[in-house]
Amino acid sequence: MLMKDYSTVPPALCTVFENDAYAMKVFMRMRPSCQKRYAEKVTASISDEAANRHIDNIITEIHKYGERHNY
Repeated sequence: MLMKDYSTVPPALCTVFENDAYAMKVFMRMRPSCQKRYAEKVTASISDEAANRHIDNIITEIHKYGERHNY
């Protein structure tokens, strides 16, 4: 899966998007800088546990973003 700047979405985030179509829809409509920030937060995680915490927070933020922008 590619972001707007043609870089690849981290596999862990793709897995979550497969189960949450709304989050994927909102993520794909976000600005490239927002997409990149979320992707970097996941890839920069030191452990799988930290990555999972970041992903949980990211999905929550994406849902809030979608609600604010009526997606």
